[in-house]
Amino acid sequence: MIGRVRLVLLFCAVGLLAGGCAYTKDRLNDLADIGGVRFIAGGGGKAGLGIGPYRSPVTLGWYNFSKYGWDGRSIGRWDESGGDLIIPLEYEVHAVGGTETVWDWVEEYYQIVAESKGVHSYRKYQTYTFHNYGDVQFTLAFCIGAEANMSPKQMIDFVVGFTTIDINHDDHDSRAQDKQEQEEAENMEDVASIH
Repeated sequence: MIGRVRLVLLFCAVGLLAGGCAYTKDRLNDLADIGGVRFIAGGGGKAGLGIGPYRSPVTLGWYNFSKYGWDGRSIGRWDESGGDLIIPLEYEVHAVGGTETVWDWVEEYYQIVAESKGVHSYRKYQTYTFHNYGDVQFTLAFCIGAEANMSPKQMIDFVVGFTTIDINHDDHDSRAQDKQEQEEAENMEDVASIH
């Protein structure tokens, strides 16, 4: 029995490696998307559980933090300040350094906020979304602390992705197709504006 399990695992490993670099990279990216951990330092304090794309509906605190760590594919530093009394009363977040996706993470957050207030915002082409309904985040910090988050939608995308079904449209083939469709739509807009 153990020999058969090892054989199946060997075939799976060979399949992942032989399936091409894009497939393997997509599986690893989907695994990274599931969550993140950030270490916090700065003034003030914050404690709570956040649920949904804002990740902050049930928190208390007044803070001016720097966060170091990762959130999905974003690795770097964010500066965050604000005040929460069950809901965010005031909140600002800025990207300071790290991977390119750190800046995309911040931009997407502000687009979600604008759209929730009825302001239409143009969403540029992105390889995936950072903020999903169902996301869960826990924060505990007083001058120093930590924050961790997990996305059930990204976990499902990771598991289902082994079958090459991409529910988040963040794998290589989906991104290429989405980018091509966006470029075709932009070309159509350009042609329409000429006439």
